[in-house]
This record gives sequence, C-alpha cells and structure tokens, in this order.
Amino acid sequence: MDEEVCPPAGQGEGHRGPDPAGATQDEGPPARQCRAGRDAPCLGLPRFHMMATIIPPSTTPQGVLPVPEPDLSRFIVILCGAEESANVGSVCRAMKTMGLSRLVLAACPDFDEERVRTLAVHAAELYESARRFPSLAEALEKTSLSAGFTRRRGERRKSFSMDVASFARDAWGRPGGDVALVFGNERSGLSAEELDLCSLAVHIPTSEAFPSLNL
Repeated sequence: MDEEVCPPAGQGEGHRGPDPAGATQDEGPPARQCRAGRDAPCLGLPRFHMMATIIPPSTTPQGVLPVPEPDLSRFIVILCGAEESANVGSVCRAMKTMGLSRLVLAACPDFDEERVRTLAVHAAELYESARRFPSLAEALEKTSLSAGFTRRRGERRKSFSMDVASFARDAWGRPGGDVALVFGNERSGLSAEELDLCSLAVHIPTSEAFPSLNL
C-alpha cells in the first residue's frame, strides 16, 4: 500500500504564505483535500490512515460487507418456575433480539397469554412454540450441556462456576448437541437442587449495593 503523506493543513496546493520580505499576500484557494476522501481535509496523515478513519472496517468502497448471523439453533432457553406472564413475554422479546428461538418452560404455571404477547411484542411466536415440561429434570433429558445462570455463589451452590464470557466461548466451540441456558424463578433464582441438575453454573456478577436480578 502506498503511503502518500498529505502536507499539514494550510500547506497544500494553492497555499500562499508570507513572502521572504514579510509582506502578507492574499490567501489562495483552500488547502487541498486528501484523495482518501472528498470531504477529508489534509492533516499531514498517511493516506491509508485517513482511509481507515473515513471508511469503517465493515465497509468497502463497493458497499457494506454482509455479516452472517451465527447459527444459534442448538441453544435452548429454559425458564424454570417462572411466575410472571410479563417476564415471560420480555424473555421472548430478548431472545428474538439475540437470535434465539427455542424456549422451554419447566415447572411453570399457566400464564396470561394476552399479557405475554403484550410484552413479547413481535416475538409472541416463541411463546406459542415453547415446549412445556413438568420438571427441570425432564426438560434437560436430551441436552448435551446445561448451564444454570445465577448471581449467587458460595455454600449450597455448585463448587465451581464460570463467568459468562468464558462459558460463551466454551459453549460456542463445543461440538454437537443442544445447549440449555437455564434461568430460575424471579424471586429466588435457581435452587441448589436445580443447579445440581445442570452441568455447570454460570455466575452473573452484580453490584453488592443491589444484587437482585429479575428474570
């Protein structure tokens, strides 16, 4: 890549500074523009640097580069003991926003479907296609990996828990099989017994000032 350096602003083509005798002359045409971009003034920067500034990494002179969505079809969101219809609807909306489409309801009561749809907005089909199981154990039977999400650590919890980023890397690179993302009740989260049914625990860090997480 050639590295044409543009002169500092005010010293480009057409610039006329003071003459040797010190007499001030009228300024000429504006400083020339970098060929890197029609609207980019010369700042004494290499041309490739100006190009990097003007054209984001996701674009080229020919247009925007397509970014394929990842295939998340083997990831399942399991709500265990969820109680509030509005929360279930909000989960559906969040799932669809993030590219997830498989919802499982384990040990959940009947919900107010109108309330669910109101909060789900354009993601109500996730609720309509959700599978129901009477217990978390049955919901996990055919999964190859299950992660129980919790903010709590310590006694009566799994002895080891992963942070969210580490789990995401490991789960994405894990070959084959369904991966269950398990979330507990709004008031108490996953119990110790429910966490024991999961392959591992994933810790969500929160502020000690207000550590509670809604579903």
